[in-house]
Amino acid sequence: MQRIVIRISDLAVFKPPFPLRADAVRDQPGIFVPCLKNSRENIIDHEKVDVTIELDREKAIHDAIAMSDKDDIVLICGKGADPYQKIRGVDTPYPTDIKVAESVINELEKDDEE
Repeated sequence: MQRIVIRISDLAVFKPPFPLRADAVRDQPGIFVPCLKNSRENIIDHEKVDVTIELDREKAIHDAIAMSDKDDIVLICGKGADPYQKIRGVDTPYPTDIKVAESVINELEKDDEE
């Protein structure tokens, strides 16, 4: 899925599948987001697609929606609808991606009205 996203998108915001230290992601992003590995099948055309790694899932969703234009498609995938996310092995309450996206959209629409 990640390879498809980087081939057809002009912006890709990735959140690694589990909580990480920022320095670990910065130093070796390909370990945490496999499509960023430096290999022939994973070559990213950085003139075509801007790739961002965001450690905070809610911020990643917010940023992706906030950066989109009205005709863009924002694809949020990978987590599922569980009302929690595992952080250091603990099920931590999480409002679900749909609720986060709805909140961001409502916030942005409210800002546009003002």
